[in-house]
Amino acid sequence: MQVSRLESEFSDIPAARELVVNVRERIEEFRSKMPVIRTLGNPGFRDRHWENVSNTVGFPVKGGSNLFQILDMGLDEYVSKFEKISEAATKEFNLEKSMQQRVDDWADMEVNLAPYGDTGTYTLSSMDSIQVRPQKAPPCSQKVSQVLLSCRCSWMTTLSRLRP
Repeated sequence: MQVSRLESEFSDIPAARELVVNVRERIEEFRSKMPVIRTLGNPGFRDRHWENVSNTVGFPVKGGSNLFQILDMGLDEYVSKFEKISEAATKEFNLEKSMQQRVDDWADMEVNLAPYGDTGTYTLSSMDSIQVRPQKAPPCSQKVSQVLLSCRCSWMTTLSRLRP
């Protein structure tokens, strides 16, 4: 049942009507805070994103803070800037999940690497259509998950150095 309907339904019972009005006002107040909650409640936020948020507002804002503490900081005016940070965090988070899925999918698969000409790089010798070129990898049997994990670590290191 909608709160506004309850308000008119309890018009002849002042205490109940007052309660309904109070609930409606609290819902409206909460609804006004949803943009901040949506952007800063992004599960993809990492320390670098919180650092960007802190730089944007000019004071420290930490991930893992109590929702009420964040809402009490009065960050509504920064929502459009937070949305950009949140979008980047979402994209990075999706890449992380995708890379982790590849690591999990290939965790038990073993492959043989063979030299790729005189380039100093290697390709998968058992699958011609897929080429993995790790830098200076020894020509031996390796788990694909190790190669993917190495790529993921390299990617995460690069991301941590980036500044907007």
